Amino acid sequence: MKAGVVTKPEGVGPPLHEQPNEEQFTLVLEGKLHYILGDEERILESGDLIHIPRGVAHRSRALDGPATFFTVKSPAGSGDLNEDHQRAKRDEEAEKSYPEASG
Repeated sequence: MKAGVVTKPEGVGPPLHEQPNEEQFTLVLEGKLHYILGDEERILESGDLIHIPRGVAHRSRALDGPATFFTVKSPAGSGDLNEDHQRAKRDEEAEKSYPEASG
């Protein structure tokens, strides 16, 4: 298992992607995140927890300022939280939905 606390500036993050070998749990500590998980879009706020199953396309962007979250991935691989993901289909489409969520 690998874990870390991450602070994302507003609008910053990887494209829509999948982790073929890892499960992930993310707990929002501060701020708001616009999440795409599979075919769903959600706004997560402080205290919200999301499970990201392996192989499910996802991405997040902070809304209305930075957001801080605690995330856990398993298995660990090398321990780098950015490893073992690949771009997902619809990644460009997912980016277009971000500004709409913040309005």
